[in-house]
Amino acid sequence: MGWSAAAAGSLLFNPLPWQRYALPWIPAAILLAAVGVSQIVRYAAQRWAESRGGVGMAARRGSHLR
Repeated sequence: MGWSAAAAGSLLFNPLPWQRYALPWIPAAILLAAVGVSQIVRYAAQRWAESRGGVGMAARRGSHLR
């Protein structure tokens, strides 16, 4: 993980010649990837909760307090 971060940081500060055209798109790509991953995680959690007999995450909140 550390090596990947070092390589990414090096490429951000010293981009290869062809990368200068892609650098402005990196923040947008990161944002879209984060939104996509969060949607996948939310969908998977909802499906997992439904498979266990619940109707979702909201139905499980506070159930241990009753």
